Amino acid sequence: MKEERRPRGHFAGIDFFLDQIDQSQWPCRLPRSASPMATDLESIEAVLTDRAEELGVTIIHGMGVSGVDATDRDVTVRAGNETFRGGWPVGCDGDRSAVRKAAGFGFTGPDPEFTGYFAQVELADPSMLEPGHHDTPTGTCIFDLPDMIRMVEFDGGAHHRMAPITRDHLQAVLLRISGTDVELTATGLVRTWTNRAHLATEYRRARVLLAGDAAHIHSPLGGQGLSVSAPAQSNPKSARSLPPDLRASAAWKSARPMTEYARSRHLADRA
Repeated sequence: MKEERRPRGHFAGIDFFLDQIDQSQWPCRLPRSASPMATDLESIEAVLTDRAEELGVTIIHGMGVSGVDATDRDVTVRAGNETFRGGWPVGCDGDRSAVRKAAGFGFTGPDPEFTGYFAQVELADPSMLEPGHHDTPTGTCIFDLPDMIRMVEFDGGAHHRMAPITRDHLQAVLLRISGTDVELTATGLVRTWTNRAHLATEYRRARVLLAGDAAHIHSPLGGQGLSVSAPAQSNPKSARSLPPDLRASAAWKSARPMTEYARSRHLADRA
């Protein structure tokens, strides 16, 4: 029997088949094959924290940025009851970046079209919900045995980060999308997301730089944000405008490398 042709992945929900792709054209490759695996944010954060501390980075928790004041020579950052002064602070504090707002960066893009849900659930009768991917007139529902439901409802992002997601709310969304009156008896981890896509109007303003989600946000479907960021980290050519050693104090005294890097990354991310 001929084996069924299956997609090997997707980008933004669009399936792709390896026999249609010239993999030699992919600029960023792992040194060996890898299998997809699930993890949680806490585990990722622990690994990144260990690596940062190995490199001598000091991490201070519980001190949100409240102000950023830049001059031609340096930048003063206010956080908690303390102030910190440096040559080139980099805002990497997420999509609600306090650094971006305090420094006056613009952040523009289209409004979201839907609310997406990742939910760990218990069902009274799991047989009432067919496993797999189901597109319906009111949205999308994906049921992964034994207990994971992913849903998309086209409500303009009305329920993303607006209030805690309750069991009753998930029950109503599941009914509207699936048309199946299956009962949710309990919920575990629940996360929401949207397809909101915003980009900072610039990545350098005076002596303040932006990077990561503070600079650009994307739908998590297909790892779009990761696909934007990975080439900048793994491909030396994408960082050719940076000084060879950013930790050298002399490198930070020149504005031109920072301007060139911010401009080149902004052009690439905007594309």
